Amino acid sequence: MTWRWIPGLLLLTWVASYDATFSAVRADDEAVPAAMASGPGARPGSTATDAPPGEPVLEPLASGPGDTPASRTPTDDPPPGTVPDAVDAGGAPGADDEKRDERRFDIQADKARIEDGVTLTEGNVKVQGSEFEVASDAALIDADQIWVRFSGNVTIGSQNMQTSAASLDINLETSKWRAQQARTVIDPSFFEAAEVAEALYLRAKTIQTPADRDIVEAMECSVTSCNKPHPHYHLHTRHAKAVPGKKVVLDKPSVYLFGTRIFRYPFDLVLSLETKENKFIPEIGENQVEGKYAKFAYSYAMDDENSGLLRLHLTEKRGTGYGFDHWLDTSRHSGELALFYEPSEGALTSRLNHRWAMSREYAWDLRSSFQRNSGYYGTTETISNDWSLTRRAKSVDSSLGFRQSISTSSDQKSTRLSTAYTHRQRLGVNSEWNLRATMRDTKSKSGQPTDEELETSFEYRTRQKRYDLNFLVDKRYDLDGSRYTGDSTYRALNRLPQITLKTDTDRLDGWRPFGRISTRGELEMARYEQDPEGLSVSRLATRFDFGGSRQQLSRDATLRTSARYYQSFYDDGSAAYVLAANSDLRVEGSDGWTSRLLLSYSKPDGFSPIRLDYWGRNKNVRFQLGRLEPNKSRLDLSTGRDFVSDQWQAALAKYEVMTSSSSKLSLDTGYDIERSEWRMLQSRWTFAHPRRLRVSLGAQYDLDESDFRQGTIDVDWYVDRKTQLEFQGRYSGSTNKLDQMDVRLTRDLHCWLGSIAYSKPTGDWQINIGLKAFPAVQTNFGSTHGSSFQSGAGVYY
Repeated sequence: MTWRWIPGLLLLTWVASYDATFSAVRADDEAVPAAMASGPGARPGSTATDAPPGEPVLEPLASGPGDTPASRTPTDDPPPGTVPDAVDAGGAPGADDEKRDERRFDIQADKARIEDGVTLTEGNVKVQGSEFEVASDAALIDADQIWVRFSGNVTIGSQNMQTSAASLDINLETSKWRAQQARTVIDPSFFEAAEVAEALYLRAKTIQTPADRDIVEAMECSVTSCNKPHPHYHLHTRHAKAVPGKKVVLDKPSVYLFGTRIFRYPFDLVLSLETKENKFIPEIGENQVEGKYAKFAYSYAMDDENSGLLRLHLTEKRGTGYGFDHWLDTSRHSGELALFYEPSEGALTSRLNHRWAMSREYAWDLRSSFQRNSGYYGTTETISNDWSLTRRAKSVDSSLGFRQSISTSSDQKSTRLSTAYTHRQRLGVNSEWNLRATMRDTKSKSGQPTDEELETSFEYRTRQKRYDLNFLVDKRYDLDGSRYTGDSTYRALNRLPQITLKTDTDRLDGWRPFGRISTRGELEMARYEQDPEGLSVSRLATRFDFGGSRQQLSRDATLRTSARYYQSFYDDGSAAYVLAANSDLRVEGSDGWTSRLLLSYSKPDGFSPIRLDYWGRNKNVRFQLGRLEPNKSRLDLSTGRDFVSDQWQAALAKYEVMTSSSSKLSLDTGYDIERSEWRMLQSRWTFAHPRRLRVSLGAQYDLDESDFRQGTIDVDWYVDRKTQLEFQGRYSGSTNKLDQMDVRLTRDLHCWLGSIAYSKPTGDWQINIGLKAFPAVQTNFGSTHGSSFQSGAGVYY
């Protein structure tokens, strides 16, 4: 569960992030239009005479060190009760009006006056910004126009957050701010990752952001997602610190249930804003490997760059397990170190990931893992190490990497070591070359020789106006000679080299054979070596793809046609070709009927000494007939004839009908014409009531044997507005038992969410209790990982 509530308080900084220009207000409780403000800080078109004599005009606030009162043209402050000259918040007097308007917000109030240089506003004070609104009973601007204090029923509102406070102070030079006695309601839409599902409620004695520090601090802070006056739960801490977008640190927080403190964390609680590993509620359940278990995870923080989780697992079958996950995040280094140990089983799992941004172009990555006796795969031990050095520049991408893996079981040991180098060089916009080399050492069994191989490849590609040119050289080298006998079955095709030239109709100024057929052409020259035969041969090949066009034969009939011709010549005197064609005739009939006739033809001839040019024969026709009544029913029938094997293809049928506005019945089956056998009859009935109930019943029936094979049921039922029941089961016709079943009951506990789940036949069960505001990521429901026990309607064999 990801917590992102403290950064919501930073929304208050929107107030501080806007440089301000003020509108005039009437002393008789009526706001004067902004056009009546005087001085260069007024809006375009205003003059000093626009304000009636004797009415106060509020001058703009200074927005930075350059706009302090010391930078004004007048040398003396006006006496109390008079109006000082206005200063543009965007800079010196006379700054560009458009920039000034972009950097201003307006204050309106019932009354305003100036005493000893201090500006006071009272009664219905309102500040309107582009993305926020502040209201209070009074506002005070100090004589230096650096601090603004809002007091009395202060409210700060935006589209997705509402805050009330006793007072709010803002420093316009440093953007430092402080809110006293603050209460905030944060809408889930505030959080970018959409991982918060309920509104959050926060209370704090003081919320502030220190000057020149990108953090938010809260003192005497309580947080909950329960909206009751006396919340069911809340977290309370004397001090909380938030690093926006990264993490929240709570100083030894206490957990309260129904107003009673349950426990206090002995260390700081760190809630990451970048991962979903925030856990402070134990996970309870049972599975076949661990038996009954309870799993705890507690967050910790060492400093702003180091944080992690401490793990404690209490299991019935594997005893007690201890571990930690530690994360490092600096400007150049990021990484993770994880370790988990189960002493009674001698089981150990560990991993190390580290990324070092050495410079803008170079980066180092290290990934290492070790696992022993996990319990799921028997007594095994695996080690994996992988590191790489990469360079990313404007015209160059390069990488050098090493990977090692060792797997050991009770009767054998296998090792693998590989080294890879890749380099990509861009030559302008249209050309590039690529170099790749990979060396592998593999030993799969003890006592067996090591398989040593080297694979190399060089490719040059360029795209010109009329054509594409590709030059490729690749070769596999057997470094172990005859020591490893498995190479006799290894298949490889070396290109020494292969040159390919491609073009098409559009790139040849629209040239088309017979004036109408679009064409794609390809010419290839290559020298090949084929292993394990040790064959060497040269080849010249051409390929042409024609058509693919659509013709309207009549109002109801359309025809699509295409063809392909591929010819190869070899230096040993051999030659081979293939001629292929396809067509698709579609006729739209009346009353929703549609028919299609599909023809496919492919004829190879000649002899090819290399596997690259092995083609198959194809000559078949397929017929499809269907009828669609929108929102009522659909019927699909199909069959065909394969003339190469001289056999009929299976006849398939599918029918769907809406049995009501909220339910549908589907049937599908097939008939093997050659074997005179029926395929399985599959049926599925689905009922769906919006936001209340979804039921799916399926069945499989063997028509030839007149035997019921299996039935399935899938239910998602909201019993009431707080209770959800999910059920998925499969009934076997051979055993007459419900051999697989998954059931989960979920209960809305106001601000909490509880669930209990059970799975048969594994016997696994699990209890989850979490906060509705932070829904945990749950695994897919069902024995088959969320899918149905049978193929759906329309899925043919």
